[in-house]
Amino acid sequence: MTPGQAGGRMRFVWRLWPLLIVLPAVLVRLCGVTAVFLLPPMPIFILAAVSMFISLPLFRNYKNGLIALSGAAGTADEGVVAAAMVRQHRSALWGSLFPAWLGAGGWVAGLDSFPVFLLISASLIIWFLYRPPRQLH
Repeated sequence: MTPGQAGGRMRFVWRLWPLLIVLPAVLVRLCGVTAVFLLPPMPIFILAAVSMFISLPLFRNYKNGLIALSGAAGTADEGVVAAAMVRQHRSALWGSLFPAWLGAGGWVAGLDSFPVFLLISASLIIWFLYRPPRQLH
């Protein structure tokens, strides 16, 4: 895989990812699901807030992948490093979904709209951290 192809894949996935972040909350809201879980909503909110820290090791791996990619520029290993970068990017993006998805689950448990909005905003901010690097354009 060339770095240009890797960048194209990363940009495509990155642009569609906000839909995946918002989709569970929209579906829960449109379906009109009310409190069905027996769990209280506050522990779900705390779990969702703590889940933001899942992205810390993922971001470290993503950052190390960027450093390796810039070091491999113009070498024979550039394609392999670019493919590894795409995998790291995708796994980091999966980590950005947890706060919003747990917030949607909390909505089903009776969590108010504002905490769910905060969790979705946190996921969107984490998502923005993983924008495709300029080296792959």
